[in-house]
Amino acid sequence: KLYPDGIPSGYFGCWRTLTGIKKWSSKTRSEVTESEWQAHQKRMADIERECEAEEKAMHAKVRKECERIWEESKPCPDNHPYVIAKGIIPYGAHVEPDRYKNIIVPIYINGEIWSVQTINVKWKGFHPGGKIKGGYMDIPAMIDPITPPETIVICEGWATGCSLHQATSHTVRVAFNAGNLMAVAQLTRAQFPNARIILAADDDYRNTPNTGKTKATAAAKAVGGIL
Repeated sequence: KLYPDGIPSGYFGCWRTLTGIKKWSSKTRSEVTESEWQAHQKRMADIERECEAEEKAMHAKVRKECERIWEESKPCPDNHPYVIAKGIIPYGAHVEPDRYKNIIVPIYINGEIWSVQTINVKWKGFHPGGKIKGGYMDIPAMIDPITPPETIVICEGWATGCSLHQATSHTVRVAFNAGNLMAVAQLTRAQFPNARIILAADDDYRNTPNTGKTKATAAAKAVGGIL
């Protein structure tokens, strides 16, 4: 994102590798006067506040859209092409009412749907503008805080989560992407301080860096979990 007025500045990064946001400015601190620098700092702070307000409003609007999508959808059948291709039981998923082509997976925050993920055999993606950070989905169902499970497995993808539950019978919490593992792991530890937490990492061994393994390792260490 680029802000060309004043002292041109911005930031950039890659959602795929998640190596961190790089900040950029056309001038260094030593190249401007004190008054110019203070004005620049104030401008950037104002921009950040505006962006946060816009994002909050957008999330609230999209939340309503996603609630409607979920209410209008129906439980995913076992014979959906994606389900067959993955060899899974479609825990907690629905399908769109329009000819049932796309799978709909809910993303919960504090027990409420804030976004959805759409999946089919060719692609998957999140609802534009939906809140993802800290969002999760539990398999086979929302974890009961009164009688929590002894073990909770945290992973990235929904299909992976279905496979993990089928293989282990453990409760699984889906974080949806590597960048969200830390937030979900910390939330889970705060909710269930006595649970054994296992981070089931995507091993992105073909990629440098190996984002799935790196992010899962950091999350496991942060919450005293197992990788």
